Amino acid sequence: MRYQTHGLGAVAAALAGVSLLLAGCGASTTTSNKSATKKQPLITAKFGSTSPVDSLGGASAAYFAQQVLKDSGGRIKITVYPDSELGGTPVINQGLQAGTIQFTSNDILDQYVPSIDVFNTAYLFPSEAIADSVLNSTAVRKLIWNQLDSHGIHMLEVWPSGFTDIFSTQPIGSPQALKGLKIRTFVPNVETPEYQAVGADATDVVYDQVFTALSSHLIQAVTDPPDLVTPLKWQQAAPYVSIVNMAYVTTPLLVSESFWKSLDSVQQAEISKAAAASLKFEVAQLNQYNAQSLQTLEQDPSVHILHPSIAAFKSAFSAAYPTIQATFPVLLKIRQLVKAASK
Repeated sequence: MRYQTHGLGAVAAALAGVSLLLAGCGASTTTSNKSATKKQPLITAKFGSTSPVDSLGGASAAYFAQQVLKDSGGRIKITVYPDSELGGTPVINQGLQAGTIQFTSNDILDQYVPSIDVFNTAYLFPSEAIADSVLNSTAVRKLIWNQLDSHGIHMLEVWPSGFTDIFSTQPIGSPQALKGLKIRTFVPNVETPEYQAVGADATDVVYDQVFTALSSHLIQAVTDPPDLVTPLKWQQAAPYVSIVNMAYVTTPLLVSESFWKSLDSVQQAEISKAAAASLKFEVAQLNQYNAQSLQTLEQDPSVHILHPSIAAFKSAFSAAYPTIQATFPVLLKIRQLVKAASK
């Protein structure tokens, strides 16, 4: 994951009407109790989240939990444990595999299915709508997402985080301006050949060290969606923002495969319905977050927003496609699906 939290503090509107089922009243475990009443759901589950309560990720987790409770008629209750209460992403994913945690949302999944990295290819998706359609399509589920099942993780829906822009310590008005710069990489197998194509140097920096790395000029740029950057105030160390809409970042909604298989078809359908509703919720809220993030940047006198030619960046970065496709042959099929969805 590009980093563990996303969203703005002003998420109250997103949380309005959402009943967040928070931990704090004792641990919740998966159980089945035939004597359960409507007030005591038959099945309880944990949602491990690294997102704070007042973030987009926190709001979406809460909304999903509420929808599952509603769609199951009160028979399935999900308790959300926010803010890494159950541990960081690796610990949570291990919990999913073991069945001790039932739900989460994160994108640190390439250790299980390396080809997932291909979704981070710059300019793979021409719009958010097409990206959401392709990533959640039956074809891509069969092609990539279903491979997670053998690792004890099942993907329900792909929650979006938006397109990445460039935050840098100096103006980036063209692809040529990237030459010689050290740019933080999150997906080396994809981003390294892309940065090499424009003469930049891909540098690995963990998310909680990015601000320091920018301030000390260990790196000169990062690429992330504005709604992920502004909460961490990375723009204070990288005040030049180039709106280039490069890679589409996501945080898939995941469920423990063992838990999923323990459910009957009706229960699975109820959860799937709630997951689909949560995707619509996330998309709607993301648009608001993006708008608010850009407004925050525009109102900051120390921040300089540039609007370079996106076509020029797309042309420059597309030179890396053959190298990426050699590593991930599935890229060709994904590009064909994107082309079909764009018609």
